[in-house]
Amino acid sequence: MKARATWMLSGIALFGIAGCAGSGYGPTYSPMYRQKVTASLPDQTGKIKMMGPAEWYPNTQGFNDLGGSLLTTGTGWVRGILVITERDILLLQWNRRQERYRIMKVIPLEKMKEVSLDSFGLNRRIVIQEEDYTFHSFTFLKLGGQLFIDSSKTESGFQIINQLVGRLNVRLQQE
Repeated sequence: MKARATWMLSGIALFGIAGCAGSGYGPTYSPMYRQKVTASLPDQTGKIKMMGPAEWYPNTQGFNDLGGSLLTTGTGWVRGILVITERDILLLQWNRRQERYRIMKVIPLEKMKEVSLDSFGLNRRIVIQEEDYTFHSFTFLKLGGQLFIDSSKTESGFQIINQLVGRLNVRLQQE
């Protein structure tokens, strides 16, 4: 009886984790994944530099804010696909009914005041401060696992954003 109850609880826990992992990410394993993401982007965003499952922590400055703490649960973050393009950072979420991604957040590179990388142990977050002093934190997640932070991809994303913002600032200063 005890073994049966353990199996049932394990099954419920596994089902719960699997259900949470897929929410908002869409068909990340589909061969059409990249095409579906690209079809959801406005033409003016430019080429995709990086994309993947991620979490967005609105109004949060890395791990320093209470709202961005590893100990907080649930409502302080939004799951989706983070897309870094030549001109924007976008967060997309999968719309099951329409079978397409919808844009949840767009941050134009030209509106970024500062970009940094925050760390807490092995965890990493890209921290963006906009011109209006609004903060956003993002972290890429491991494809498929989507419960674990992909620290190396998050660091790479930070480097790409930093390079893009640097080029944009040089271009704006020359004009």
